[in-house]
Amino acid sequence: MCSKKVYEIVSLPKTSIIIVFHNEAWSTLLRTVHSVISQSSSGLLEEIILVDDASESSKYWLGHQLEEYVATLPLRVIVERTRSRKGLVRARIQGALASRGDVLTFLDSHCESTKGWLEPLLDRISKDRTKVVCPVIDTISDKTFEYIPVRGNVPIGGFSWYPDFTWIDTPKREMDRVNNDPTEALRSPTMAGGLFSIERKYFFQLGSYDSGFKTWGAENLELSFRIWQCGGSIEIVPCSHVGHVFRSKSPYSYDEDPGITLVRNTRRTLEVWTDSFKNIFYSLNPQLQVTGYGDISNRVKLRETLGCKSFRWYLETVYPEHTLPLEFKIIGMVRNEMSAMCVDVFARGEKAKGDAKVSLFPCHGIGMSQIFVYNAFNQIQHDNMCLDAHFYDEEVAYSDCPRSAEITTASWEYDPITSTIMNAATRKCLDAVKSQEGDIRFVSTTNCNNTQESQRWILTDSGADERMWADY
Repeated sequence: MCSKKVYEIVSLPKTSIIIVFHNEAWSTLLRTVHSVISQSSSGLLEEIILVDDASESSKYWLGHQLEEYVATLPLRVIVERTRSRKGLVRARIQGALASRGDVLTFLDSHCESTKGWLEPLLDRISKDRTKVVCPVIDTISDKTFEYIPVRGNVPIGGFSWYPDFTWIDTPKREMDRVNNDPTEALRSPTMAGGLFSIERKYFFQLGSYDSGFKTWGAENLELSFRIWQCGGSIEIVPCSHVGHVFRSKSPYSYDEDPGITLVRNTRRTLEVWTDSFKNIFYSLNPQLQVTGYGDISNRVKLRETLGCKSFRWYLETVYPEHTLPLEFKIIGMVRNEMSAMCVDVFARGEKAKGDAKVSLFPCHGIGMSQIFVYNAFNQIQHDNMCLDAHFYDEEVAYSDCPRSAEITTASWEYDPITSTIMNAATRKCLDAVKSQEGDIRFVSTTNCNNTQESQRWILTDSGADERMWADY
């Protein structure tokens, strides 16, 4: 169906392709450049701008050799260089300032464009300059370089409690809006941030990137919130596909711990764009408050100047599928009194995924992996997962949270007097049991016994108070 779409090339805006790189391999960088040239209609490409973010001198091929090579290409390809390491965000700003196309298209330096990828993106922007559009991101194996396209339903972007970007299934309301047409652009609450197109003037009118961000991390959520709250929209276009090498680990070195950088960037995002809802994120993520976030006065002023909507509007209108606990009884840790261990979403270093057994780990009080919400539906929730009992055995697993007060195996009754947590469906109580290895404890359900110490649980409050959000 996508191949049957026809675009009037002469009526589409021309784009500058901006690619930031640092110590990139010669092969992957040129694979990206050549695929852009070979898979795009020439009348749509203004230029390709390669921004070298202070690559090390040992990567000699990225110096004069690269400049000499791109000078032979049948398109204007220029190499911008930073004097010192700026990081992705500031390097992209430098590339945008050097551009001259009507549209900016940002790509990572290890991508492969596919035939017809550009026309659908530029077509959406030509119809509405406030649209920020993303291709479907296919996978290129970092081991074999096999190209693995997304098949079936195209996911859209959301965010988790951390908060970080996550893919979610396209909700029924959105599929109804496009009449289940698999070629229609899908509205997305957030974007991955590596690959997207935006009108150049609109990019700067909207405030480009927050230059207070360091290196990278959270800039995609910050830009996503800002686009939606300030009158724009984000779309994923199913007829545009670009492959991306997803590496198993980062090959880069950093001036500071990437975790600290991410926390700082995330706090700037929350402080400027999420209003009083920032308190929920801080309650869910106590570690977020241990790092400063710098001066945000200019970003606050930008929001006022643009007349942006509230984060409540964003949650209700753009992302009603969010998992934030706006109504709850307790936010904190679920601590077993006998073992002094806490329910944790990690087991043997791996984050729990659907139907994983619920484990216990020594209480640490510093990370979100042990933060749960006893929510308004009497569910014990962590992000999109809830503790779920079984009728057929004693195991307790994680499952998708039911969004209703109906009694299910994910419903629990906490008794603060006996300190027991009873499943409302099975009528059995949470219990702490040893694994066969003896080194990890798991959570199970057994017949309730008020005298059994392993069934006593303390729901510790992280300091959150629902009255903090009385103005909602």
